[in-house]
Amino acid sequence: MKSLFAKSPLRMMRLLKLGFLYIGCFSLSGFLLFVEHKSNHSYVMMRFLRFLIEHQVVFILAFSAIVMIFHYQLVNEAKDEVKCRIIVGDRLRLIRLRYAIACSVVLTACFVMCSFLFYIFSYSLKNCFYLSTVLVTYILLSSLLLRAK
Repeated sequence: MKSLFAKSPLRMMRLLKLGFLYIGCFSLSGFLLFVEHKSNHSYVMMRFLRFLIEHQVVFILAFSAIVMIFHYQLVNEAKDEVKCRIIVGDRLRLIRLRYAIACSVVLTACFVMCSFLFYIFSYSLKNCFYLSTVLVTYILLSSLLLRAK
């Protein structure tokens, strides 16, 4: 596993930042579900937060756009590293595969951790699955954008 991250075009610090962004997305989903559960007991809260509750999937997907922007920045920053790896004999296809696998491992760890927390608090996992599908799509698209300078 360590060799996978060692050969990835991403540095460990960037992967950690990416993990924190993934956790932020899942935390936002949990926060919105918490607000929904608490507002079910209060009419006043429901009136003020109805828009937020009804459109929570849109808010989660909008926040995930920040992750998409971060993926794009990662791809742009990794172009020099990809070029150097190609010069020493690595293949672009394998570099893309390692990038996608490294990001997917970080996403899977965050997804499992947040799903466990959602299960403990008995929240719905529906938003988690929506979010993970969108984030996997971002990973696949960004791996296709990865190329040498």
